Amino acid sequence: MNYAREAKIERSAADALQATTVSWRRCLHAGCQGAQLGSDDKCLAHTDQRRSVLEVLHAEGRLDARGVHFTAQLLQEILTAARTKDGRPHFGAHAIFTQARFGDGAGFSGAVFDDRANFSGCWFGDGAGFSGAVFDDRANFSGCWFGDGAGFSGAIFGDRAGFSGAIFGDRADFSRASFGDRADFSGTSFRDYAVFREVRFGERTDFSKAVFGDRADFFKAAFGAYAGFIEAGFGNGTLFREATLGKGALFRKARFDDEASFREASFEESASFAEAAFGNDAVLFAVSFGDGTDFGGTVFGDRADFSGAVFGERTNFIRAKFGAESVFGPLLASGDLRLDSAQFASVTRIEIDACRISCTGLKLTAGAPVFRLRRAEVDFTSVDFGKPTVVSRLPSEAIPNKARESPNRAFRDGPARPKIISLRRANVESLVLVDIDLTPCRFAGVQNLDKIRLEGNSSLGVPPRGWQRRGLAWWRWTRRATLAEEHLWRAGVAHARSEGWGSDDSNIIPQAGLAKDSTYLEPRQIASLYRDLCAAHRHDEPLAASFYYGQMDMRRASASGAERMVLYWYWLLCGYGLRPLRALLALLAALVLSSGLIAAVGFPSSQRSSFPARLANSWWASLEAAIFRSAEVELAPIGEHILLSVRVTGPILIGFALLSMRRWIKR
Repeated sequence: MNYAREAKIERSAADALQATTVSWRRCLHAGCQGAQLGSDDKCLAHTDQRRSVLEVLHAEGRLDARGVHFTAQLLQEILTAARTKDGRPHFGAHAIFTQARFGDGAGFSGAVFDDRANFSGCWFGDGAGFSGAVFDDRANFSGCWFGDGAGFSGAIFGDRAGFSGAIFGDRADFSRASFGDRADFSGTSFRDYAVFREVRFGERTDFSKAVFGDRADFFKAAFGAYAGFIEAGFGNGTLFREATLGKGALFRKARFDDEASFREASFEESASFAEAAFGNDAVLFAVSFGDGTDFGGTVFGDRADFSGAVFGERTNFIRAKFGAESVFGPLLASGDLRLDSAQFASVTRIEIDACRISCTGLKLTAGAPVFRLRRAEVDFTSVDFGKPTVVSRLPSEAIPNKARESPNRAFRDGPARPKIISLRRANVESLVLVDIDLTPCRFAGVQNLDKIRLEGNSSLGVPPRGWQRRGLAWWRWTRRATLAEEHLWRAGVAHARSEGWGSDDSNIIPQAGLAKDSTYLEPRQIASLYRDLCAAHRHDEPLAASFYYGQMDMRRASASGAERMVLYWYWLLCGYGLRPLRALLALLAALVLSSGLIAAVGFPSSQRSSFPARLANSWWASLEAAIFRSAEVELAPIGEHILLSVRVTGPILIGFALLSMRRWIKR
């Protein structure tokens, strides 16, 4: 047991021992704290009129036992006097035991309290027994002190049960007890082994600032709408396995020592563990959470396990900290799951099936060798992937069947491939993406992009499909991988949006809720992103070529003057050295044009033959000029000039064609 917690319980007991102030007229017997009864001004334990008092108890259920020190014989006498035809002791509205003291084995088992039962401030020795007792209305045990083995198993409490500030020794047993609308255990202290197995709590249960020793057992306990464990302290071996908690389960700032288990527990809605602290072995396996779950600022020790957990809408792990060997999934979330600024010291695996995941500022101290996602739109803004991290698709069969069938969320087989919508300002030095959709991903400010690896079926966006028309010109965009930044930049150009760039059906715009940013990069900055991606995928020629094309396109868009003109012709004639067919068509067009011009005006008038003959001769002359061979045809001066232009442009176009063909073959 935690020594600081044990010392706190001991101090609470010592403080209670000193609290001897009473509000009634004391018994005249020396040193007695009991309330006066009858004409002799003595308490129940010392009065000479005990017989008449017991007769009133039998007839009316009335008893004033405030401050009385009960012996075993005296307790037996009142239980016998209170017994009715059903064989059970019955106490009425005026049975008061405030600050009474009971020795070991004080037994009220099976007793019935028809109205209010007031035991506030009482002292019980070991083995106090209220098993099977029935409290029809209010039961007040506030400030009581119980020795070891206090038993309330099977007890039935009415509308209100108060145990605030009570102190229990070893093994306080409330198993299978039933509470009415309100149960107040705020500030209660349990030394060791508090048993609440299969207890049924009413609408409002309060364990705020309660202190539990080792082995707090809430196995299959059922809580109503509100269960408050705010700032409660738990020792080793806390068990909430298969417990059911209502709409307001609050564990804010609670402290758990080692081995806290919520295995297969169910939280209906608004569960909060904000700023709670767990020791080693926090087990949340197959836990079902409703909407509004909050683990913000929670600290987990080594081996936190969320395998098979199910979350509803609005799940928060902002600034949560996980120790070594943590297992975060496979888990499901029907809405947003936020891991902003969360920290994983050494995670075994992260596996999430969710709609949207925000990981802004996520810290993976030792990387994440298994980081698998399904369906989610993921925001990795400002994440440091300095250690090896593999982000991949989570197959549906990895989700446990019980999680799929959770009543809090219907399992959906929709598009399984996750989308990363932002890597802005992230360090992707050791990041590997496998089967990830990067169509809407923003890369502004990313670091070490030249070291990222895209593998498997990972994909980016593509230009608009089909033929486009601008004025009298018709064309179509080259098929290649495109970044979301290019789509958003082109969408700002007046004519581009009408051509399909940045439209809602292009999947560039992510769903509402994550990674919204109104800033756009300039073409020069986008070209730098393409250059880094090209460098990162030199081993993948087709992908590298696609990124190179995007780099050159953005460079051309940002250039001016002579550079822009050179890049324009480089694009037009051979697609930046990537389109061999375009270069060959340009060469063919140049040969056809030069042949026609030479046939028309390039021959001297003395050698004018038929036009077909001149065209054939001029074709061979142009072809030989293109490959640096001398033409054996006599031409007029203008024909020689035309042929000279072919000698210049022909080899250039042939070079473009060979360069493009070489890159095309390597792809």
